[in-house]
Amino acid sequence: MMKKVLCVFCCTIFLLLAACSDSEQFSSENPQLSQQTGVYNQKVPIYNEKEELLCELERYGMIWPVEGKLLYSKIPNPPVESFTEKEYCLCDPETGESKSLGIIDGWSYEAGYNNFYRNGHFYMMVTIGNVLDENATETEVALYDIDIQKETMQKLLSWKDSFPYSLMAQVDNRIIFANTGLKGGSNEGCHIEEYNFDTKELRRVRDYDFDEEKGSGDSLRHIASDGEYIYIVRLHVLSQDEEVLLMDVYDKDFHLIKTEDLTPLWEKAPDQYEPEMEVGQGITCFLTGNNSFYYQNMSITTFLGKIEDGEIQNLLPMSYKKNYTVTEDCIPIPDTWMIHDRLISENNIFRYSWKEEKLEKASFRSQEDGRYCLWSMCRDSSRNKLLISMETSKEVNLPPRAYYIDESSLDFQPYTPPVSEEKGETAAP
Repeated sequence: MMKKVLCVFCCTIFLLLAACSDSEQFSSENPQLSQQTGVYNQKVPIYNEKEELLCELERYGMIWPVEGKLLYSKIPNPPVESFTEKEYCLCDPETGESKSLGIIDGWSYEAGYNNFYRNGHFYMMVTIGNVLDENATETEVALYDIDIQKETMQKLLSWKDSFPYSLMAQVDNRIIFANTGLKGGSNEGCHIEEYNFDTKELRRVRDYDFDEEKGSGDSLRHIASDGEYIYIVRLHVLSQDEEVLLMDVYDKDFHLIKTEDLTPLWEKAPDQYEPEMEVGQGITCFLTGNNSFYYQNMSITTFLGKIEDGEIQNLLPMSYKKNYTVTEDCIPIPDTWMIHDRLISENNIFRYSWKEEKLEKASFRSQEDGRYCLWSMCRDSSRNKLLISMETSKEVNLPPRAYYIDESSLDFQPYTPPVSEEKGETAAP
């Protein structure tokens, strides 16, 4: 059973790397590119709330707003058939000027769901080497440190022959790393480490075992912190026919407080879901605090809910009709989470305060062309700026654009999801 889970998981990762998305690729059907061959950067104009052009970036990957600047990456010398170099740059949207921070040679994959900001520094995990070759012996997963004020980039830590799907979270003066130990389809090396910014020490905290003969054990899926506790999400395989998704809650010294069972989450899902496939998926985002949590995996499941007396309650349910995704945050410990539609005409944005358990709703639309839909959103470390990337449907197929706006310009209003008359449960809006 575990080999099956690992195989599905690894295939998901590799498909994710090859897939077209805002974080890695652009649409080959874009009319600007229809006559071109090879791999190009994508030109993205960035506007303010008044539809005034601030700047235009030539990028290949996500754009991160950090301390009032825009961090992005690009292919150094396009067009190319394939690329193994990524150049990282920092743009001042007020002047439109960009500065190169450096080039990562051998670049293969950036685990963007891990990126975080701390005390003027932006941290990201990058895989160097051939990530699609599970037999490669020269792969390296590296932690890069970008100093936003000094406009420099350096490699801080690295692990040889590790799996690209590595996880990390910030806890006070430490980074907690969860090594999934799935390199080559093996569970060997599944463990947790922590790096101390003050002492510069890296130490191993916990190990997880899997017994291949018995077909039982644990595999890490995600790690998170709300500033007070550390949350470890793990797939616990009991036998070939039974597995559960568990969340361990630790204090900041890694003393176990309690364990919650997240497996009932899929009992809340529409009938089309296949729980046996979804429960073992890799998790791209797991946010938690005050018994609330947001879950998003590498397949089709997104879920906002809370745990009360061991029961999982819906707040923004899963639905095949809605393509929800979370807003990326550079805020160290955000007190609100933002979730939005993707390529749906309503352009809904939901903001959830996990401390107050308050859900709000707003929408954002391009004043110049209403055919644009939300694609991705990033929230600046300053807590009041948003970078909203927008696309159109394949039928319309206009060039992408982005907006760098104040969060306060969005008209958030209290929101309660409608109730499904069929099941008497909260329904997806």
